[in-house]
Amino acid sequence: MNIGPSLAADLSTHLNNDAKTYLGNQPNPQAEINFSEIPLEHVLHTLKQLNTSKSTALDSLPSKVFKIAVGPIAPLLPFIFDLSLSMGIFVEDWKRARLSLLFKADDRGQTGNHRTISILPIASHVFEKKYLDNYTAS
Repeated sequence: MNIGPSLAADLSTHLNNDAKTYLGNQPNPQAEINFSEIPLEHVLHTLKQLNTSKSTALDSLPSKVFKIAVGPIAPLLPFIFDLSLSMGIFVEDWKRARLSLLFKADDRGQTGNHRTISILPIASHVFEKKYLDNYTAS
């Protein structure tokens, strides 16, 4: 049974399609979110905790490279992260993920028995973790 069309029709009666009205009722996110600089020590800690057995993303840089080269790489990342947050720009290549199907249970031939996972670049993963830590600490 396909409930999509009936659900969409039901929702459309409850939603205001005027985007300006909708957006006008939303809080201003810039007025509510403040970020402090991401400390180098936090980035170092996250890089040292990376799981080296994980798959590589589209950039083909394994987490082992980041762990081995933590000394030269770590000081650059907080600068890039802070610049990204202050300018509101996210590195384009860090948005690209390699998708992989992960088997859950039962019949492997059924698509519903798999879930999709996104494998993001290590730098993106570290940024996301430090961003979340920074955001929840505010």
